[in-house]
Amino acid sequence: MDEVEAARRALRRFSDTYRLTAPPVDVAELAGSLCCLRVRLGDDLRALVNAAPDVHVSGVLLPAAWEIWVRRDESETRRRFTIGHEIGHHFLHSDGATVLCRAADVDQDEEAARLKERQANRFAAELLMPEPLVRERVKRDGFDVTDLARTFDVSPIAMAYRLVNLEVLEIVPPDIEAEQLRWRRSV
Repeated sequence: MDEVEAARRALRRFSDTYRLTAPPVDVAELAGSLCCLRVRLGDDLRALVNAAPDVHVSGVLLPAAWEIWVRRDESETRRRFTIGHEIGHHFLHSDGATVLCRAADVDQDEEAARLKERQANRFAAELLMPEPLVRERVKRDGFDVTDLARTFDVSPIAMAYRLVNLEVLEIVPPDIEAEQLRWRRSV
């Protein structure tokens, strides 16, 4: 099963149980009720995985402890995406080993690591911004990235990438991409 189908199945199970009909998805509740994963906030996640001091760690999946850790100092929308991403690792890649996510992971040379990160990102995108709901909102309200981001409780950059991947937009709007570059430089 691919990552998009895995996310759709997870969301369907959660939605059927909790009668979810509209965004945003409560990913922390989904992690707990569907996956038995406790979401915890931390200030510096590097210690959990013995990462080097210059490494920025946004999220960590600790399967043996049934925990997802996310950085307390990141925005709520960023934490929500990280939780969705870690749930993706839980469904797609967890074999009991610790899974950590760093901004640099998507830029690694190792193709297998990059593939896992892309899969977890696609899982999170489908979980938080389900294609049918995004298309329905775009058809009804238009494709104002900021408004859609608020509706789905995600960052504007996450919504912009989602709209590009769904071929609703051709490119990420320059002002949103500039904000993403500022964030990457700060980590």
